[in-house]
Parts: sequence; structure tokens; C-alpha cells
Amino acid sequence: MYVLRTSTTGIHLLETGELESDLSRLMHRYDLSDAEALIARKRAGERVAIESSLLEMWRPRIEALFARLDRARDSSVLPEDPPNVEELHDWLVATRRAR
Repeated sequence: MYVLRTSTTGIHLLETGELESDLSRLMHRYDLSDAEALIARKRAGERVAIESSLLEMWRPRIEALFARLDRARDSSVLPEDPPNVEELHDWLVATRRAR
């Protein structure tokens, strides 16, 4: 779940300039509709074990997400380093607390 959420969040941010970290909002846009079952499983318990066969089934898709993330980074108009690091930090903390 962490890998799916962070990779789709990164792709979305780099491609659109919009920060959205909710996988349930991003999964359809990035052809991950079947992640809904994983989300439900995660909501059932924080430390729910996952079978190795399920991990292997998702591995190619995760690798494809990483490749797309690399492409998005290479073509993004966002700066490599933000010019306002302290303001960005404050905004991020406030945003996370608001959710």
C-alpha cells in the first residue's frame, strides 16, 4: 500500500502539480482500480500480512509505476529544489494536520 500510494502521489504531483496522497482518489486515474481490495484489507488492520503470490502479482505493475515516476520527474516543470523550503515545510505540516 505504501509503495502504491507514494508512487501514485509522486506521479500525480509531477504530472499535474497537484498534491493528492489518497490512493482511493488516484487509483482509477492510474489504472489501479483493483487496488480497492488492498485498501479494504489495509483498513481491516494496520499489520495485515500479504501473501507472496499477491506481491508477485503486483510486482510488474509497481515496476511500471516506478518507470512512470522516473519519466514524470524527467519531464516535470516543477523545480528540482524548492526556493522556499521553510514555507513549504510549514504548508505541508498544516496540510497533513488538516486531513
